[in-house]
Amino acid sequence: MEDLRQRVKDIPDAKITAEVASTTGSSAAPVQVRIRGQEDAIVANLASEVEKIVRGTPGAVDVDNDWKAGNPEARLVPNRLFSPQVGVTANDAGQVLAAMTQGIVASKLREPGQREADIRVLARAQYDAGLSAMKAVPIVGSQNGQPVTVSLNQVTEVEVGTGPTDLKRYNRARTVTITANVAPGYVLNQVTDPIQRAVEQQIRAAGLVPAGYFVELGGDAEGQAKSFSQILFALGLSIGLVYMLLSALYESLILPFAVLFALPVALVGALGGLALTNQTLNLISMIGLIVLMALVGKNGILLVDYTNHLRDQGLSRHDALLKAGPTRMRPIFMTSSAMILGMMPLALGVESGSELYTAMAIEIIGGMATSTLLSLVVVPCMYTYFDDLQHLLGQVMTWRPWRRPPADQPEAELSVPHPAG
Repeated sequence: MEDLRQRVKDIPDAKITAEVASTTGSSAAPVQVRIRGQEDAIVANLASEVEKIVRGTPGAVDVDNDWKAGNPEARLVPNRLFSPQVGVTANDAGQVLAAMTQGIVASKLREPGQREADIRVLARAQYDAGLSAMKAVPIVGSQNGQPVTVSLNQVTEVEVGTGPTDLKRYNRARTVTITANVAPGYVLNQVTDPIQRAVEQQIRAAGLVPAGYFVELGGDAEGQAKSFSQILFALGLSIGLVYMLLSALYESLILPFAVLFALPVALVGALGGLALTNQTLNLISMIGLIVLMALVGKNGILLVDYTNHLRDQGLSRHDALLKAGPTRMRPIFMTSSAMILGMMPLALGVESGSELYTAMAIEIIGGMATSTLLSLVVVPCMYTYFDDLQHLLGQVMTWRPWRRPPADQPEAELSVPHPAG
């Protein structure tokens, strides 16, 4: 695409852009900045300032402004005071004007074996010379029941100006959109973040945005923000559901945290894998994080559940942990190795279209590798801490210093040793 841009950039009077269509087939530019308001002039001025910022942002190419200057036009506004006096309505004036400019279809003509054709009534050629001749077009009205003929300029007022070729609105406001593509070697956030900072510093801080006007990011940046917020909510919900399930399994509100401490260990490997392979944290890789949370929690569950089982058989906490680690290490390594090897084809991108899921596969491989190696150490250590905390909280909850013995039981006598022994 960059080579194509360099080849076509000097073609005169041509606006050529190069972009990759999204997986949904949409051709919308990934970088979009919307300027919304009610007055066209103010919106156009703000759009011009934003366009300068976008053009000066590294990584933004094919910058375009969808605001187009209006074409010259003449508007004939009905004279509300004089028109009723001569019995000429706005509809009458409009029909006469339509007959002058494009004609009126009076009937249809169909010859045998031929298609139907319009019979169009046009004004005389003398009234097609321009705006001055158009003002003199006669219109028949009525005054006091008598027909009266007036000219078009008597019942209308001519206003000459410009008008937009189309009107774009967003949330019921006039909208101008500045669009751009992302240059090779850049990701979306590396382009949109500088644009947003520059808008805040150069436009908002300078007071150039009046009340009721908005400058906001759209396109992929807006969709990414919405998707990330939903994915983060789903991630938090998944962790909460895992905690609730473990609380019911262990019948404890404290011990599940020993299993959940394997999650930060997995995040180190997942994000480290993305950084080493130069992959981005996108929507697909965020979904991979949710999958990773479930896979990583499995290792901790195997350790803690078997440790509790050994303690129920009479082993001490220390001995139970020393036995549970080596015993559960083999199934943990087997399941983790199966997951890592299963993700290798996606991570290597050997199949067509697999590059879409490469980041997710690398993330899962890195997270599983670090969690498998470190959870065998982290989970038993955290188990001892949270087990001590659970016993401490249990003693605090059962301690009642204000309780008195029943009346039929005498209080224990306090014996004080004699100083002489």
